[in-house]
Amino acid sequence: MRLLPSLLLLLASAAAAVAQPPAQAAGDGPVTLRPFAVVDDPVIRLGDLFEGGGATPQAMRAALGAAPAPGRRIVVEMPQLLAIARRHGLAWRPLGAEERVVVERPGRQIPREEIAALIHAELVRHGMDPEAELDLPGYAPPMVPPAAFLRLAVEGAAFDPATARFAVTLAVAAEEMPTLRQRVAGRAMRTFSAMTMRARVFSPIAPMWRGEGPMKVRPMAAVRAANASFSERKP
Repeated sequence: MRLLPSLLLLLASAAAAVAQPPAQAAGDGPVTLRPFAVVDDPVIRLGDLFEGGGATPQAMRAALGAAPAPGRRIVVEMPQLLAIARRHGLAWRPLGAEERVVVERPGRQIPREEIAALIHAELVRHGMDPEAELDLPGYAPPMVPPAAFLRLAVEGAAFDPATARFAVTLAVAAEEMPTLRQRVAGRAMRTFSAMTMRARVFSPIAPMWRGEGPMKVRPMAAVRAANASFSERKP
């Protein structure tokens, strides 16, 4: 069974607890489990999983392993909890095999429009029509810590004028998380300006004319190409 990377250090702690005798108790008193924990730090600490036991605040801040990515969660099961408690001298015993802790890390999604604008500007420098619009089918922007300072960059941009297809690497640098690089691919859709026809609007008082301003529309060839591309992606 594959294990989540963020649990590797927790499992290492469990293995060490089996190989070594229990540490000196952190304190007296009952120890309770936190069934649900929300962490803001990039690491999971002892106090995120347990409380009580007379342990000092410094002892409860002991780092156990990497926290989940922003917007994600992990589950620490009973065997790992028991090994961690023993390793850190906490007198905790599970009430049943179903004991667990769900650890969640808040996150906010980067606005899709912000990413698209950054990619658009980079592709224009590589020969894309400035009036083109980007088609990013199925793209999900990454998550970052809610209050983190954010920096975005586009690397390794490639644009094919013949097919209007592109691929770039989006680099996301935010506080309290490792730099994330995400591959983004799609197609540039050519647009042109056109005036819509005026329509007569009737009102109870008097008829009047209402007109629409210029708007961007896609050529039918581009629409048919997009539909054909969508059909090719269907299983």
